[in-house]
Amino acid sequence: MSDPLFPRFPLSPFPRFLLLSLALPVLFTGLGAPAFMDHEGRYVEVAREMLLTGDWLTPHLNFSVFLNKPPLPYWLTAVTFLLTGQTEYVRVWIAAAGLLLLLVTILLGQALAGQRAGLAAGFILLTSGGFFLESRLLRPDLLMTLLLSVTLLGFVKAFLSFSPTRKQAWWLTLSAASLAVSVMTKGLVNIVLAGSISGGALLFCQRLEFGRRIRWPLLIVVFGVIVLPWHVAVGIRHEGFWWDYIVNQHLLFFFDKKFPRDSLPDSVGLFWTAFLGRLFPWTGFLAPAFWWAAKRAWTERQPSLVLLILWLSVVLGFFTASPSRLEHYSLPALPAAALLIGCWWSAVSEGPALHRRAVVTSLVLSGAIGALGLFLLPSLLTSGAWTREFPLLTQLAPLVCGSLFVAACAALFLLWRGAVQWSLMVFACVAFPLFWSIHRTLIAIEPINSWKPLGVRLAEVLPPDGEAIFAASEEYQICGGLNFYSKKPLSILLPKGYIPPTYLHVDQQGPFLTQADFVNRWQSQRPIVLIIDPDRQENDPAQFAPPPVREIGRWGTRRMVANQAFADRIALASDLYHTHDGNPSSP
Repeated sequence: MSDPLFPRFPLSPFPRFLLLSLALPVLFTGLGAPAFMDHEGRYVEVAREMLLTGDWLTPHLNFSVFLNKPPLPYWLTAVTFLLTGQTEYVRVWIAAAGLLLLLVTILLGQALAGQRAGLAAGFILLTSGGFFLESRLLRPDLLMTLLLSVTLLGFVKAFLSFSPTRKQAWWLTLSAASLAVSVMTKGLVNIVLAGSISGGALLFCQRLEFGRRIRWPLLIVVFGVIVLPWHVAVGIRHEGFWWDYIVNQHLLFFFDKKFPRDSLPDSVGLFWTAFLGRLFPWTGFLAPAFWWAAKRAWTERQPSLVLLILWLSVVLGFFTASPSRLEHYSLPALPAAALLIGCWWSAVSEGPALHRRAVVTSLVLSGAIGALGLFLLPSLLTSGAWTREFPLLTQLAPLVCGSLFVAACAALFLLWRGAVQWSLMVFACVAFPLFWSIHRTLIAIEPINSWKPLGVRLAEVLPPDGEAIFAASEEYQICGGLNFYSKKPLSILLPKGYIPPTYLHVDQQGPFLTQADFVNRWQSQRPIVLIIDPDRQENDPAQFAPPPVREIGRWGTRRMVANQAFADRIALASDLYHTHDGNPSSP
């Protein structure tokens, strides 16, 4: 017996194979540049220290316990290091996660609305700027998005099996296993998201009997086998882990009450702008697709559309409600947006001409955005102090906006000629200049977003008996990139009033210094190099380092200075440092 709400279409593997083949050069080209950014540094350094120490149970950063995140991203990075060497090409596992996410999105679209919708959704996801960007950044969010998508795919496939069968049990087991792996990736958040999405869809469509047919004991066992071993072992080894992990890293973090407050939240406006920017160039298509899906879901109670609407709404609504939101937390909603637009486009391409007016509106809006950006973006970029440092950005912005305008005009022409599918293809061509511009931008901003130049210099100038001290902000884990590129441990000078997580006893940890400890070492006869976190409130060395202070170099807002003992030991050329005799205004 078939369900008319989930129509079954004959599937061919060739179009799916072709789309995935096109994705290979997009995802796997250019992974070796730029250098690791600040947020990537902690993941590569923890993985490097796993390989050095052989301790794969307890993550360490700067050779001190670091339990802020679950271990799976560190494990994947460490294993990939064994294959690629300790280079930026370790991002290959993130690119592989992106390829799998693309496949899962296609499969979800096919299960929910047929092959045409699945391929359209995959094509839209592949050509979106946010997908390209995140597939070359080493952080767990893309993997978390993949695992949420696999969890929902298992739920959808099980729902299609209308009687309890071995096939249904297999799909539900996959769903539970994927949810468990997501806990090992980024904590408990996917449990909340997946439960709200799937449960809300069943409730809205009055299909709660499906939940009563599930073999919950089996799923709980599968979930526990994956999640419990590491959590229990670390909880036994490190006192204070459980409170920090459950209460501090999840509950208090959601309300922006976590200590230490090691990230500055983004505004609601920036969060939504970043999401719409990640969907670029398909941003103008989301509103009509959402409206079309909402009307059909409300009148026909279609589980497929209800699931997609809830997926998009739950993710964006959950993080909008959280005052600790960061802009990239919207990433798990990107496949939902691609699926909504893909389903809508599939329906429009086969529907009456009336439906195509919304496509015309979307293309006109996209062309207007391109034309507006063509004239406004260069002046906006040159007006900012940060962007003025990178004139390349003012060259790339008109290229992308102009391409969007031309692609929208060409797509409108093809739509007028009746070539609906070709209009989609032509509009997507804006992805080529978009991807190139994103990659070039990442390379351009490397000097102010990476510790590599400073880390390489530190490795060159620090004598064997010298000490490197990092004047950290509350987010001291930003030191990871400096550790990685210098291959040296750091002493950490924490800011005043720093409250460590309960598992970390900084008064017993060698790397952490008080201000008094720092002053004693600075004035000793041991060569000391001081690196200042650009996010630290006191960003001038004269504010906390006794004079004289010798500046070795500056890299944007990043500075490296040395004490007198270092200057006496090392014959530095006069153009490599300046003397700060206690005067913050000195050059």
